[in-house]
Amino acid sequence: MISRALSLVSPDSHAAGRLLFRYGHVLGLEAGDYTGAQKAVEATLDIAERGGDLGLEMRILADAARVDRYNLQLDEWLKKSQRASELAAGSEDLMVQVRAEGDIALALYCKGDMEGAQQHAAAMLIGSERLRGGNSQAMSFHYNMILHHSIGDWQKVRNFGEQGLAVSPGFPGLLDHFTALEHEIGNIDQGDQYLGELLKVMETTASRGSTAQSLQSVIIPYIARINGDVGLIPTAQRAAEAVLSDSTAAPVITVMGQISLALIAVNQQDAETAADMYEFLESGHRGMPVQGIMCFERLLGPLAHTMGNLDQAVSHFEDSLTFCRAGYRVELAWTCRDYADTLLRRNGEGDRAKAMSLLDESLAISSELGMRPLMERTIARQEGISTTLKDVPAYPDGLTEREVGVMRLIASGRTNQEIGDELFISARTVANHVASIFNKTGAANRAEAATYASRNGLV
Repeated sequence: MISRALSLVSPDSHAAGRLLFRYGHVLGLEAGDYTGAQKAVEATLDIAERGGDLGLEMRILADAARVDRYNLQLDEWLKKSQRASELAAGSEDLMVQVRAEGDIALALYCKGDMEGAQQHAAAMLIGSERLRGGNSQAMSFHYNMILHHSIGDWQKVRNFGEQGLAVSPGFPGLLDHFTALEHEIGNIDQGDQYLGELLKVMETTASRGSTAQSLQSVIIPYIARINGDVGLIPTAQRAAEAVLSDSTAAPVITVMGQISLALIAVNQQDAETAADMYEFLESGHRGMPVQGIMCFERLLGPLAHTMGNLDQAVSHFEDSLTFCRAGYRVELAWTCRDYADTLLRRNGEGDRAKAMSLLDESLAISSELGMRPLMERTIARQEGISTTLKDVPAYPDGLTEREVGVMRLIASGRTNQEIGDELFISARTVANHVASIFNKTGAANRAEAATYASRNGLV
């Protein structure tokens, strides 16, 4: 009908611009024609610019950015959102301002700019509060929830989630991240309760469809990786297969189905399916997916591990470490744990020592953030290694090899930042090691720790 309407108006008219604006939206989100959508957007922008209609241009850019997002065109998504934000800043259209800030926040988050993402998510929240309720405000709480989940600030995650559910009860994205939150910190019963609410919402007529199914398809195998409970895996598999069978689903939704099957393959140690999903996901997907949860680099590592390609897994884990050190602390803790398993299995020269170092880092982060399931798994792995190690030096007062390494650098006068740079860990992780050293040795400060190291022949 839009196509027919376009034939009835002058090609360069304002009416044609408004029709093309809607036409591009439909092509990009409902018809799966991203190329056609781009052509419609370009034609509409040309009409708006020649007519000096900044309002139309602003709305086109905001809507076209959403099409880019759903078609996984991250650079275009960010570029259009930033331009829409610039135009909206000088207008009274608060809705476009909020949408643009949210899109910029999420695009930066996916690309690895956590600091920038937080700034724009905060601006989105301020703007949405002026709109007073509705979907935009729930979405702003959801975006902030995603960001703070990756940081591991659980109190803020919970606060944003509760405020979001207050304005939009049953909002699937909020229930999804509440499920992940509670499982990450070991509140399994509470997490299962949120999962039950999410699945119930998914069953309602209004929530059926690929977008809703993609949420449940991913969250179930994700929490199975945390708690080891694979009872609901068949439910996730059916949802993922339904998503992938939908020819009208946007690429961002299709990728979620692929992520689900990839996680299921890792959980079940299914090398054949892991190889299939690796082929789909390895070709170009990097950073965080739009829906959050886990970065592609961390997912590709266990997939390659499951396939038996340990060297390739190591390469992906190194990429994941690089990405996650930009502030994605929950991802970093899990990356260290999974990477250590790959190194222990490969068992090449230096692999065991590096695995121990990674496990130390994973434990330090998970302990600080209160990620009990990960803490328990990491400690169990460390204890398992310690029972098989031979000729490993025994250090006094229960000091670990990593703590002794840190203590030696303390004795040489290095700051926490300098120690972190040398050991390729964050200054915060170093601070955790220093606190543990003080606790175990009874040292009150760095000078006393250095004296302890000298007295016990550690330097």
